[in-house]
Amino acid sequence: MTHTLIVIRQLDWRVHKQSSHQVTIYLILRRLFNVMLNLFQHLILFPEILTQAPKDNLQKHHLAIQTQKTTQILRAFFMQESNHSYTNNNQQLDYIKCTPDNFDSSQPADLIYALHGLGGTAETFTEASQICPESASSNSIVIIPSAIDKVWRDESIELLKGLNQQISEDNNIQNIHVVGHSMGGQTALKLFCDNEFDAANIFAVSTSYEYEDCNPNKNPNIYLYHYRGDAIVPIGGGQSGIPAVGEVVSQEELTTNAAINNDCDLSSKQTTWEGLKKTTSYSDCGDNTEVQHNQNRSSNLRPHSWQEGQTRAILDIIENYSPTTISPSSIAPSSSLFEPPLSPNPTQAPSLTPQASAAHSVRPDMAFISTLALGATLAFGMGSLFSSGSGKHSEKIEQERSESKPSVRGA
Repeated sequence: MTHTLIVIRQLDWRVHKQSSHQVTIYLILRRLFNVMLNLFQHLILFPEILTQAPKDNLQKHHLAIQTQKTTQILRAFFMQESNHSYTNNNQQLDYIKCTPDNFDSSQPADLIYALHGLGGTAETFTEASQICPESASSNSIVIIPSAIDKVWRDESIELLKGLNQQISEDNNIQNIHVVGHSMGGQTALKLFCDNEFDAANIFAVSTSYEYEDCNPNKNPNIYLYHYRGDAIVPIGGGQSGIPAVGEVVSQEELTTNAAINNDCDLSSKQTTWEGLKKTTSYSDCGDNTEVQHNQNRSSNLRPHSWQEGQTRAILDIIENYSPTTISPSSIAPSSSLFEPPLSPNPTQAPSLTPQASAAHSVRPDMAFISTLALGATLAFGMGSLFSSGSGKHSEKIEQERSESKPSVRGA
């Protein structure tokens, strides 16, 4: 396994020298390898999921975690991810579009925008957030755009507005949700202030915004997230760790101004603690909405980066708001093994269905697992051929470079 991972890393370096066709093949093989590796881990290395009955709440909770992870891995196989562009006035906005494999455009659907931060792209944010496979259980369209020059300026925002109008006309959109990270979070709040998108929910993560000229005519739910230790957007406000960013407002001011502009009753403010997580909320807002700020500890050493579990927390809110879900049987093998829900509170054991509690008597479809094993074998075989071909191609390039260099005589 270690040798295989080393080969994969070497291919990562070599792939930049290949043609676009070869790169596409490589990425497909790489994704298949990752899926097979995760399936092996969750279905083979955790035999209690297949053979043992859960004996207590802790084991039930562990079973729920593992089965949910496996389900998410399988869902990634059933997502349609494609690259598109929207053009207007000789300007172009590139974006990634994700829909479930059995997406029905005639049925009510949710439209989710995921906006990257300063210097990001659609590709980097798709990879960091994993929002495409995570959203596979809902009848949703996920749009991850790339701002022009990686900065959310007015021209990119105007193109985004035009794209939103086009998608809304071509589909039966039920609700719109805007998710933004850092500068993308600023853009999400700007769309709220400018009365664009008619969004039902706004999610702004690790961001700061001053709400200048904010005159919304609709009140969405506003969810703000921040992580302690963020030097780029300090919780208390002040100078950003990036000089070009300048001064930022405090998270308290950000939340209070969101409540004011969302027509909230400021006396409804409540602050609660759940472990290290601090939640400040205003529940009595216009159109029966709420404003909520969640402050928590970072899951890694980069508090400003997209954190583990952030995407799932957002999608849980969206799915509860718009319960237009696709039947799990359409995206995973028909087995009660994939039914148990995961409790949102890690310290509380989830309530499993009777079928899930008897998971020891139900084994996954072995034909399905055999098919995946065959696919993995083919992937490794093709990967070996690609590795050999890419090595020869790289050697040829290096030889041409050395021949083209002028000879230098020694002194």
